[in-house]
Amino acid sequence: MAEAMKLTRTLSLAVALGVIILASQVDAAKQSSKRIKSADIALTAKGTLIGQVVNRNNVPQANAVVEIVNRKGEIKRFRADKKGRFEAKLAQSGSYAIRTPSGAIPLRVWSKALAPKNAKTGVLLIHDSKVVRGQLELVETIQANWLPISALTAFGTVVGFEAIKKGS
Repeated sequence: MAEAMKLTRTLSLAVALGVIILASQVDAAKQSSKRIKSADIALTAKGTLIGQVVNRNNVPQANAVVEIVNRKGEIKRFRADKKGRFEAKLAQSGSYAIRTPSGAIPLRVWSKALAPKNAKTGVLLIHDSKVVRGQLELVETIQANWLPISALTAFGTVVGFEAIKKGS
């Protein structure tokens, strides 16, 4: 009986510790998801953003649709040429999102004169309908699995209380 109590207490502590660690990871994931890093891109001297659309095998995607969205939500649509290349004349530097049907990335676009040293001179977009996005962030995983996580937490809490009650 004493061994069963020790096991119950150990399991209760393990579950409680797991919940605490999980809660701290959720908070950390929320904080890190707020810090999405933008790519720094330098425009050409004429104020043009250049890029290319390829698939996962680095094959140019002819006629791929590329959209550039500014902070006001205004969308410019472009179509890549036969070699997957595109050029977009932008009115000014600033924050943009560039997207294809496969996804989007945030950009910080700079004039050639003001661009930081690490700024790229073009954008390479990977557009492929067979790209599988199987990675979930911790917050999304918890949201998708809230029922079993809640059940495990409740079970650990009940077992812990029962062990404490029987031990007193």
